[in-house]
Amino acid sequence: MLSYEDHPLNENIAGSLELADYVKAIQVAKLDPWISGPGPYTLFAIPNAAMERLSARWPGGLLAPANRGQLTHILGYTIAYGKWDEAALRKAIQRNHGRAIGLKTLYGDLLGVQLSPQTGELILENTAGQTNRLGSRSFPQSNGVLYFTQDTLLPVPVLKPGSAGSKNGHR
Repeated sequence: MLSYEDHPLNENIAGSLELADYVKAIQVAKLDPWISGPGPYTLFAIPNAAMERLSARWPGGLLAPANRGQLTHILGYTIAYGKWDEAALRKAIQRNHGRAIGLKTLYGDLLGVQLSPQTGELILENTAGQTNRLGSRSFPQSNGVLYFTQDTLLPVPVLKPGSAGSKNGHR
């Protein structure tokens, strides 16, 4: 993926074929104004294959109008406040004596970030202990930082397919 440091998050992800499903979902959820704004935000973007697996779990697909609340909440969990490049995350974890740190996401959920004891890789973790590995590096953007995740990680409580969610995704 080409990533330009002087472009905002929304422009850089729009240029990535590997993130086409994520970009479409961000637009459907009406979250694109957030990632085009001044930020700073750290975006944990979900690749196409993982988005497709996630969408298949919801009746009619995750982009269906009936699932808009769940979609918005899930994607809000991929947007954290602040400019958290790899060095900043590692430093914060070190200051926390090697323990996981929590990043506040768009709707107030905490997204844990820790180091793998085996590999030293950065790993995302939700409050249920489920994890998701990050891609190999962070990409600086004009309004934040972009990471590629290797799968999806849902906020807890996980909104189950077919459950009633609020229209705007706020809980």
